[in-house]
This record gives sequence, structure tokens and C-alpha cells, in this order.
Amino acid sequence: MLWTIPTVGYCLDAIGTIHNTVTGKTVHFRHRQQWDTPRACKNAYRSAVCITQHETWWDDNSHLFGKRLVRRLGMLRHRVGVVRYQHRHAGHRLHVLA
Repeated sequence: MLWTIPTVGYCLDAIGTIHNTVTGKTVHFRHRQQWDTPRACKNAYRSAVCITQHETWWDDNSHLFGKRLVRRLGMLRHRVGVVRYQHRHAGHRLHVLA
């Protein structure tokens, strides 16, 4: 897997609807992502490239339209094909190997 990291930060801000063709229900949503500029970083074993993503999700799925998710996700690239994720959400930390 080749992971090409852009040299500058970038943003996504999507607003739309999800329509269930079986029930006829429509959910309105907004999804915003901000990817920071990559930076050199190190862990206990080697140097790497780190980037941080900030993500927010709003919807009206069975409730009034409102913010449902806010999270920050840090990614660390050691070499092609190996990525370590560090997820922070609501004060909790989770480490996942991809």
C-alpha cells in the first residue's frame, strides 16, 4: 500500500443527505475533516512522518440536527504500508495497528 502524504494541510466540508429507499427516511448530515501539514517526528524506535486529522460529524438521525462526533486522529508513517493510528476521543486513547 502506497501512502502519499500531501505537503500541505487540506480540508473537507461535506453537507448532504442520506436517503433510505426502503423506509423513505432522509438523514441530513455535515462531515468536516481538517488534515494538518505533515511534520517529522520520532518514537522510541525510529523517525517517521506524522499528520493529524480533526473530524466533526453532525446529523439528524432520529434526533434534532446536532454535533454527534468530534475527534482528533494522529497518524504516524514508519515506512510504506505500515501506519500506526492514535485515536483520541472524549479523553480516551486507543492504539491500532493497520
